[in-house]
Amino acid sequence: MEIYTLLEEDHRKASMIFEQLKLVPGRAFEKREQLFLKLKAELEAHSEAEEAVFYTRLMKKETMERTLAESYAEHHKIAELLNELTSMAVNNDEWMLKCNTLQALVTGHVSKEENVIFEKA
Repeated sequence: MEIYTLLEEDHRKASMIFEQLKLVPGRAFEKREQLFLKLKAELEAHSEAEEAVFYTRLMKKETMERTLAESYAEHHKIAELLNELTSMAVNNDEWMLKCNTLQALVTGHVSKEENVIFEKA
């Protein structure tokens, strides 16, 4: 299977989990936590593999340096938000707001990756 297909599949999985999180009823904290832990594992594994395999190959292209530096920074911010969410109780009012921030960051990152990086790769 081509690396682009694998990355896109990971992107869709994360998107589906974000949507499932939004559908969790307000007091179903255990379900929210289970989904978040699944999302966290998916995003961490994706970032690690993407950096080790995909970005490493692209760093050889001079035209990609700035774009990849931005992508590494986005991965770092995503990891920070995941850690912050992990340290918060899912029943905290701020938790869902921070999760929405994470979703916006991931969505923007995915869009740039699929529409800019894949094109240049």
